[in-house]
Amino acid sequence: MATAVRRFTLAAALAFTMLAAVPARAQVTCDDTAQKAATDAKTNGLPPLQVDRAYGAALLTCKGVTDTGLAAVAAAANLDRARLARLFLARKLATSDYLALVRDRSGKLRLARNDLAYRTAFLAGDADGDLVPDDRDKCKQTRDLAETGRDGCPVRPGRRQGPSEDAMQQARRALKGVALVSNPKCAEAPVPDRSILLHQGFLRPDGNPANHFYGVSVSRVRNVPAGCEGFYQFNFRFTDRTDALFPVTKIIQVTFADGDNTDTGPKSAVRRIFKVFQADTGHRQDLFRSAVKYGLVEWRVRTVGANGLMSTWSDWRHEAFNGVFRPNVP
Repeated sequence: MATAVRRFTLAAALAFTMLAAVPARAQVTCDDTAQKAATDAKTNGLPPLQVDRAYGAALLTCKGVTDTGLAAVAAAANLDRARLARLFLARKLATSDYLALVRDRSGKLRLARNDLAYRTAFLAGDADGDLVPDDRDKCKQTRDLAETGRDGCPVRPGRRQGPSEDAMQQARRALKGVALVSNPKCAEAPVPDRSILLHQGFLRPDGNPANHFYGVSVSRVRNVPAGCEGFYQFNFRFTDRTDALFPVTKIIQVTFADGDNTDTGPKSAVRRIFKVFQADTGHRQDLFRSAVKYGLVEWRVRTVGANGLMSTWSDWRHEAFNGVFRPNVP
């Protein structure tokens, strides 16, 4: 037994000595390759945005995107989506502008994926950075991060004013727990399924006003990748007021993130429940108050993916407001 142990020890020591005598080969990582591409771009005098694009394209190529044109467009789209996310969180973009611009970049990436000529032309140049190749860009000096048509010309008026504090508070809540749109997995997610209206109503579970809430339940969107769940955007039109101090018709739009769902029961796999309380602020507070002060409601919903793609709106539902939230009652 001792001899066997000594032989094993000697063999191990010899093997270690032989390995130590061989110089270690440096491992070139994808990040190394991308850093070199960025350094080369900077050395060639390219502006910072083009340097970042070169880094992203090299990284995607190293990770398996074999078409260099597609890698270039995808890198540019991902970079813009990350920039847009930062601008939005810094309160420099209204919610509607943010979603429109994300859809614009996602749409151009889909176009490039399906059009070899487009992505080949993109490699030849995109001077104004709008993801439209120079050889088909009819507006070659579009402002940075503009939304354009396929001809490279702006399709929207100047950027709107930044969002109000109420809108930002709602947006922060909606973004909580949602993957950033620069996540490639989310960028490639499909258009979310259309959600179906299930139930709405007001509930006073006890005598404490802080526990009273207005709730809505809708079908859950299930065709997006895990981690890329997005938003449920609602339109409400309240009528038949019970308080003369309120307008004859009250129109409210409220957005909930998938993470705002409060349904933890067995139906949570196919359903989402969202609630607003008296202590909420902004549009959610308006929704709560309207649920108390009106007798009729029309409502509809659409879903917005984490990449900005939207479903179609559901049909409007017009119903008497009976003041009772009972999502489990057919």
